[in-house]
Amino acid sequence: MDWINARDRRPSVGEEVIVAICDDSGDSPRRYTTSGWYTGDAIAKWVVDNEFNTMVTHWAPFPRYPN
Repeated sequence: MDWINARDRRPSVGEEVIVAICDDSGDSPRRYTTSGWYTGDAIAKWVVDNEFNTMVTHWAPFPRYPN
């Protein structure tokens, strides 16, 4: 799986993808992965864990499995 820099390219609006988060709002950065989707808003918002999030650094599509 190749990670895509969220500054360079974004997924289709509403497509659920794997996201990498770097939350540096506290005393020490917290890095984690989860799923989320891009809203397409001009402010570049993502929805992660049912909340708006602007800390997505990278994303990747979910793997496709053969039928």
